Amino acid sequence: MTVSEGLASSTYTYHPDSHLLHTVARPELRDGEPVATDFGYYRNNKAFDYVDALGNTETLDYDLYRRRTRVTDPRGGMREYSYYDVNGAFIKLLEPDGAILTFQNTRDGLRYVKTDGIGYTTRYFYRLHRALTDLPSDTGGEISLEQDPFGHTTQVDYGPYNQPSRIRGKSRS
Repeated sequence: MTVSEGLASSTYTYHPDSHLLHTVARPELRDGEPVATDFGYYRNNKAFDYVDALGNTETLDYDLYRRRTRVTDPRGGMREYSYYDVNGAFIKLLEPDGAILTFQNTRDGLRYVKTDGIGYTTRYFYRLHRALTDLPSDTGGEISLEQDPFGHTTQVDYGPYNQPSRIRGKSRS
C-alpha cells in the first residue's frame, strides 16, 4: 500500500495473510536505497523487533500478563514501560539511566501529570478554557496548556485539521 504525502509517498507492506506491518519505506534515499523500517513479530503477533535503514535494531520484550514492555535500543539501553491502571494506561517508565518517570491519566486515558526522576511535575490540560477538570476533553484529546515544574506555561491553539495554529508561552511566544 502506498500513501501519498504531497509529492512524496510512503510504502507500507504487510506480512502475508495478516494485518501485521512488515516494512515502512519512506521516499528519502540513503545510499540509493529507500529509508525503511522492518518489523518482526512473536507468534502471538506482538512486535518483537524493528530494524531501521542503518541496521539499528530495537527489541521488544513483554511480560506474561502484558503489564510491562521492555524496549532495548541498539546501544543496549533498556526502557521499561509499565501499564498498571485499570484502563491499561501507561503509568511508569524506567529509563536506561535508572530514572523513573510516573504518569497520571484522566478517565479518558489522557495524561495529565508527568513526574520525572527527581520529582519535578509537568501538568497537561485538555480543555479550551485551559483548566484542570474532570470533564472530558473538548479539544479532541489535544493538549491546550502545558505547565512545567516551575509554573511556566505553554498554550496551544489548533486549526480546523487539529494542527497547532498558535503556540504561546515560554520562549515560543
